[in-house]
Amino acid sequence: MRLTGGFLLIFKPKGGFLMEKRIGTIIILLHDTAQAGVVNQILSEFCNSIIGRQGLPSRVHNKSIISVILEATTDEFGALSGKLGRIKDISVKSAVFPSSVAEFKIV
Repeated sequence: MRLTGGFLLIFKPKGGFLMEKRIGTIIILLHDTAQAGVVNQILSEFCNSIIGRQGLPSRVHNKSIISVILEATTDEFGALSGKLGRIKDISVKSAVFPSSVAEFKIV
């Protein structure tokens, strides 16, 4: 790994190419809060990519919103979004900044 132009670049051992990490967010709407344990387990699998996380419960409607900020490759964003999207009673949306926009270093 090395830092270049504000981006952390990862060398893939077999392919020899670079995977650029990007900043982005995944918003998770839990239509049924009973699924929170499953969501938390999946998020813990990606703990090395998570910068921050905020959960907002709505006890009146039995729904919750979790926002997750990540620094990850597009493959990692896709893997996390895909796993979360397969859970019943969960809606997932993600947004990833283009590499030219997110030019800052997270320490």
